[in-house]
Amino acid sequence: NSAFITTYVKNMITMTHTLQINDGRLIPIVIPTQEQHDEITNIVDRIMESGNEDMYMEELNKKVEQLYMQS
Repeated sequence: NSAFITTYVKNMITMTHTLQINDGRLIPIVIPTQEQHDEITNIVDRIMESGNEDMYMEELNKKVEQLYMQS
């Protein structure tokens, strides 16, 4: 999980003033390259091992943002 979807939905509501269930279909799904997948999986593994999500969330958010901004 990252802040990307929250930010995306918040911006959509700000622009449209409403959000309906079907609007969720408009959220893009980006398929990562194997390298991007491995980087994100590595961060998630570290979160799971440490039990401390806060320590890695900034790094995870940056990777997910990079993934979506490249598309």
